[in-house]
This record gives sequence, C-alpha cells and structure tokens, in this order.
Amino acid sequence: MSDQYNESILDTITKIYSPLLKFLSVLGLVAVVFVGINLFSDVSGFDEGYEFDPFIVREYNMSTGPEDAEVVLIHIYDLQCPVCAGYDPVMNTLKDEYSDRVRFVYKQQPIQDIHPQAPQAARAVQAVALQDNDIAFEYSSWVLSQQDAGGLGLDNLRTGAQQFDIDIDQWQEDRSSFEVRRMIDWDLRDLRNSQFPESANGRGGKNVGELAGTPANAIFVNEEVDVFLAGSEPLESMRQYLDAALAKAEQ
Repeated sequence: MSDQYNESILDTITKIYSPLLKFLSVLGLVAVVFVGINLFSDVSGFDEGYEFDPFIVREYNMSTGPEDAEVVLIHIYDLQCPVCAGYDPVMNTLKDEYSDRVRFVYKQQPIQDIHPQAPQAARAVQAVALQDNDIAFEYSSWVLSQQDAGGLGLDNLRTGAQQFDIDIDQWQEDRSSFEVRRMIDWDLRDLRNSQFPESANGRGGKNVGELAGTPANAIFVNEEVDVFLAGSEPLESMRQYLDAALAKAEQ
C-alpha cells in the first residue's frame, strides 16, 4: 500500500473527526476549570454567614461565669492534645475560684494533621453543649481523660456520653450535623483570623493566618485582648494574671 494512499486515508479521517476532537478538547478544558473552581472554593457551605469579630466569643461556645463580665478568659484547646489533658485540672480549679467574677469561654481548635481524632471529639463535645452547657464541661474533661484509656473513637465517645444526663439519640444526630460541623469550623476560622500579642510568658505571639499552639489562654478586658499566654501556665501564675485583669477592669 503506497504512502500516498495512507496519507489520503489520514486526511479523510482528520476531516471527519476534527470537529469532534475540538469539541472534546473544549469539553476537557471546561471540566478542568470546573474541578479547579471546586478545589479552591468552599463547597462545605460554612462560608455563608461567617463574620469575624476580634472578641471571638460565640453564643454556642461552652462558657461559665457572668455573661456581662468585664474580664473574659478564652481557653483554646484540642481534645487530643496531651498537654491540654494535663492542663485541664488547672482550668477546672480556675473556674471554681473565679467564675463569680470572670467568664470562662472554651474555644475548640482541633488540629487534624497531628491529632486525627480531635475533630470528631470536638463535635462530640459541642453536641453535648447544645443540650447542657454545664454537662459539656464535665464531658470535655472526660474526653480529655480518654487519650490514653479507651481512646477518642466514636464508640468510646458514645459510651462516655451515655454516662451523662443527656438525650443520647439527639446527641448522635447533632454530633454529625451540619450545624455542629459549622460551629467547629467557625471556631477554627476565628482563631486563624485572630492577632494575639507576644505571650506574657515569653513563648511568642500569634499572627493572623496562624493557629495558636494548645493549650493557650487569652484574657480579655472589656472585649479587648489584654494578655496572651501560650502553653500551659502554672495555677499560681494564672491567678496573678486574672487578679491583674480584674484590677485593671475596675480602674
């Protein structure tokens, strides 16, 4: 078969299929663009309604103490963080001693890259908080205690929740709900968007776009950050910082 004949067949095929090939190329480009848009856009739906306020207290955050308190301590923690677990007794003591004058607010910061079970633990605690704020603090302490015990798997989280006076079926529904997922997402956004000054204990501050190390505490006076404390701070030091904030609030 001659080369001239082969070239004639190739020309015929090209003329017939060229429009189809062009169409498929355009279609492929559209598909690539569509996929790219979805990769770099919020497909979760969590963007809608989000607004940042430097005073990062949200109505759904676990809290105790006077709602109109001039001094607010925001505790930033991760439920799979071993240091957070060890620091929990200090926070419980501070709440017992100061919650008549200071408002304590717990802000969830699950770091999935290093603590893969932290997000589901955060949702489990938040689901309890939707039913009873006080029980949520107790359940949070229980979850922190399970890092080296039964673990933070879903079965164990449910076993723990059943020990408390809550509607377990409602907890199960809330735990996996869009609402609770959005709450945890917004806490993370709040913390990324926050600017905290140099830590009073010399462990660095926190810039916008970063997440704080956990645990961390930010003490606000009249809704403005007064002191930032990175890492676990001894109980006596925390008392001194809170006493100073209370004195400042009275000036």
